[in-house]
Amino acid sequence: MDENSVQLYPGVPRTPMYVWHGSADPLVNIGPVRETVDKYCAQGARVQFDVIPGADHGTATVLGVGRAFSYLGDRFAGIPAPSNC
Repeated sequence: MDENSVQLYPGVPRTPMYVWHGSADPLVNIGPVRETVDKYCAQGARVQFDVIPGADHGTATVLGVGRAFSYLGDRFAGIPAPSNC
């Protein structure tokens, strides 16, 4: 599992990323997600990080997927990637 962990990967993405997470996710704690995003931001990655208040794992997936597709659509349309690092 460590070999496939985004959190433990030593590199930094070179492409912009959209990351979303539910604030009440019992399966994946938000702390390590924030730490990973902060690490990427500190090393110059462009990351748009959205926290969905009160959402658990499943609810965050449903609520975030539309935002993710919008983010991707904007990239394909040539709109520069936002970042809230």
